[in-house]
Amino acid sequence: MDSPADGPALMGQLVRYALATRKSSPDRFVSVLDALKLSVHDSPKQDEDLRKWLLSLGTCISSLDENAADIVKTVLGASFRNLTESVLDNMSDFILALISAHGVYGGHCVDSLVRHYVVDEPALAAPRREGVVTEEMLFNTVHETLAKLVTLSPVQKLYLPKSFRQHFPNKWSHRVCIETYMANALRLRLYVPEISSEIISLCIQEMLKIDVDIAEEDAESSDTEEPDSAEGTARPDIEEGQFSFDDIGAVDEDEDDGQPGNDARAKLDSMMLLMLGLVRETMEGPDKDRIPLVTLLIREFERFILPTFQTRHVQFLLFYACSFSDKYCLLFIDRLLKLGLSSSQAPTQREAALGYLASFAARARFLDSQVVLQVLEKLAANAHDYVRSHQESTPDISKHRVFYAVCQAVFYILCFHMDDIYEANAELIGRLQLNTLVGCALRPLVFCSEGVATVFDRKCQRHALAFCAPYMKLQTQGLARMTGDGLASIDRLDDFFPYDPYSLRRTKTFFEGQYREWSQPDDEETQTPDSDDESQDDYLSEGGSTAPSASPSEALTIAAIVRKRERTYSFGNSLEERGFVGRPVARRT
Repeated sequence: MDSPADGPALMGQLVRYALATRKSSPDRFVSVLDALKLSVHDSPKQDEDLRKWLLSLGTCISSLDENAADIVKTVLGASFRNLTESVLDNMSDFILALISAHGVYGGHCVDSLVRHYVVDEPALAAPRREGVVTEEMLFNTVHETLAKLVTLSPVQKLYLPKSFRQHFPNKWSHRVCIETYMANALRLRLYVPEISSEIISLCIQEMLKIDVDIAEEDAESSDTEEPDSAEGTARPDIEEGQFSFDDIGAVDEDEDDGQPGNDARAKLDSMMLLMLGLVRETMEGPDKDRIPLVTLLIREFERFILPTFQTRHVQFLLFYACSFSDKYCLLFIDRLLKLGLSSSQAPTQREAALGYLASFAARARFLDSQVVLQVLEKLAANAHDYVRSHQESTPDISKHRVFYAVCQAVFYILCFHMDDIYEANAELIGRLQLNTLVGCALRPLVFCSEGVATVFDRKCQRHALAFCAPYMKLQTQGLARMTGDGLASIDRLDDFFPYDPYSLRRTKTFFEGQYREWSQPDDEETQTPDSDDESQDDYLSEGGSTAPSASPSEALTIAAIVRKRERTYSFGNSLEERGFVGRPVARRT
């Protein structure tokens, strides 16, 4: 059977006849289907042939019921990227007419549209054929079609979260593929707000997969000019700067700052840029949208971020959201206190929550000093209650791990705030009864991270607040476990503090002025040997026998790049705006 050369109405009649006689004359239906497949997939004149088929099928749309599923799926399987604008409009009209007549095809129509947000990596390097739609035109048309589709048939909204999850590029995909897809996914929330939380949740989960793949040893080299890509992920056939999205999500060498498209940090940096832009735009928007977003971020934090071990960047979404208001800080802190101090929670979750609480209270410059003091008092009160109820107990981290985590949280926060609190009112810090806590029978200082214990000891010596010397001696001997039978080998709390310095270069500017860097008083620096290899922040998180002096992290001056990208990935209020309006995640065990 030849490709449809006759009028659309005549070809529509032939399709109806083939469907009506499918059981009695299956060869006729097979002939129609083969001709359609040839036109859609293998025809040298694909654009022209597909247009004829779309117009023809539009005349018999009522006949395209479940018996015509093969025909419908073949049409929906066509690639939109090589179409002209007029044929793309024909495809949009066909999909909307189909969904109006046959809702059973809702899932197939949604999938057909959503999959075109995925940019094939070969397309990044391939030259664009003259006359075909640009990426901007394609994305806008797909969004407009989806918006009309869910208006015609609201039930189709149910297919969207599943479809976006199914087509989300895997973590090994090129950075441009990931950021383009994610930008389109976030744009969906403008006209389908009902699934906004599911889309944001999906993005956070995908970001975590990349975040946990960023190895610790790469942290110190993240600011180099040409970081190495992860082994096995490089795609030499796609060179940086070779592709173009007509200024939509375009990345050139200057803007990219030398980060390869398959570098994990570059990918996460781009994803964080989109999410941080969304947070800022929401926080600067109507009041009614702010609390729901913060509540959503806290919920997703508890569901996915908190149980994920050694994530280093994604948690800063909530840090940034909290920087806009004290009430958001209180919401986050209240939830962390409940998780960390509740005996109904799993010990691993409690320890993780206490680590987040300590790190947030220590690092958030925007946090009111009275809030910091209240956190310290609640943690110290909990620790003293535990000591009173375990007066006959002996030091043992396997039995009292959460108690030691509470104490470490107190010590860590005070490493950053003790000087300020003491200078403001020494009596306030006296209420914590640090000497009683340090000298209790459970010996909490022995089990803390070595870096935290050392800095806390120096702070206490400076202000004569606690007598830590005997317990620091145990620390330096590496004795982190004491039992009734004697002393055993090293066993300390984790030295992971979730809000340690943020290392993604493009998005680091979002936290300028909001983040407290570690700084050591002049009178303490004289007690410390010099070191060129480690920063003071590294010392607090990783431990060590010395506390080296280092300058705060250098701020990056890329505001222009950030502004350009924020315009590119705009989350505007109308669809008419031009432009963007593996392995399992490691879990705590």
